[in-house]
Amino acid sequence: TTSLVVKPGIGARASATTLGNAARIAQNPRNKKVYVLTADGALRELNLSTLDSSVVVTGNAITSALPSGTFFSSVQGLAFGPEGNAYLVANKDLGNTNVGLVVKGTFNGATWAWSLLAQTAEYPDSNTPFDHHYNGVVVSPDGQFVFVASGSRTDHGEVQNVNGAFPNTREVPLTASLFRFATSSATISLPNTDAGVAPYLWAKGLRNSFDPAFAPDGNLFSGDNGPDSDYNEELNWIRQGLHFGFPWRLGNDNNALQFPTYDTATDTRLRP
Repeated sequence: TTSLVVKPGIGARASATTLGNAARIAQNPRNKKVYVLTADGALRELNLSTLDSSVVVTGNAITSALPSGTFFSSVQGLAFGPEGNAYLVANKDLGNTNVGLVVKGTFNGATWAWSLLAQTAEYPDSNTPFDHHYNGVVVSPDGQFVFVASGSRTDHGEVQNVNGAFPNTREVPLTASLFRFATSSATISLPNTDAGVAPYLWAKGLRNSFDPAFAPDGNLFSGDNGPDSDYNEELNWIRQGLHFGFPWRLGNDNNALQFPTYDTATDTRLRP
C-alpha cells in the first residue's frame, strides 16, 4: 500500500506483516515501547524497526490472574499511566446482560502482574449493534486517576426492551457515561444505581466516547459518535458533573424522539 502524508515532519510506513484483530495501540511513556491490544485480550509489543509484533502476555494469562469466573468477551481499551502501568478495559457479555471490567497491569521489569481495578454489576444489553459497552480509557497526566467511558445501549434513546426482558428501558446508570477511578484502587464494585455510581461518575450524556484524551493544558476531550438516526457527531470538552446531551440532544439538535408529537412514520432522520 501507499500513503500520502500531507503534514510536514510526519512519516508513514506500511508493515509487510499483517496484524489481525487489533483493538488498540498505545505507547508506554516509561519505556517508550509501543503495545497493541488484540481482540483475544493479548498484549503484543510492536517492534518499531521491523513493524513486527510479539506476544507479551496472552489474554488467558491475564484473566487467570483475576477473580474466578472472569473472562473477556471483548476488549476495547488500552492506556498507560506515566509510571508505566497498563490499564485495559474489557467486557464480559452474559447474553442479555453485560459486565464492564477495568484491569490494571504493573510491570516489574521482567513480568506483568494483573489485578481487577473495577467491575460493574450486570446491566441490560440491548442485543443490537448499539451495545457500545465499556470502551475508551485514559489516565490523568499525574497518574492518579483513570477515566473509563461506558457507551450507550441504544442508538438514539429509543426503548430497547430485549423482547420484554427489560420493559421500557432506554439508558441505565451504568451506560452513556464517563467514570473516574483512583489508580490506587482495587476491586471496586460499581452497582447499576444512580446512588451507587455517584462517587465515580465524572460526566453523563455521552453516547460513545471511544477515545478520550488529555490536551497539553490538562483539559479532557473526546469525540462522540453520532447515531444511525442521522444526527451530528460531537467533540466534547468533558468537565466534571456536566451532562453532554445524549440522548435528548444530539450534536446541535434536539432529539425529536422526546416530544409528545413524535411519529416514527414522519421522522426523516431514521434509516429506512
